[in-house]
Amino acid sequence: MFTSKNKQATTESSFKGRTSEALVAIKMFRDNPLFGVGAGNYPHHYQEYSRRLGIDDRTTERDAHNLFLEVLSELGMVGFIIFI
Repeated sequence: MFTSKNKQATTESSFKGRTSEALVAIKMFRDNPLFGVGAGNYPHHYQEYSRRLGIDDRTTERDAHNLFLEVLSELGMVGFIIFI
């Protein structure tokens, strides 16, 4: 059950941002599973994916904030296997 403290946490911008960043990374990987969107390209594609998701209303480039999700989204499965 949500208390007012839990409800506040789920509406906080940092919580929404981190959730959006992780979900965007997963979506990028699903759209480009073999080779990803390219090394260092997550921030450049973040806004495009984020607008479709509709969770985060910030308009700046963002990082995935999760190493494994970032590697998967940018380098795909091929790059992830090499990374591991």
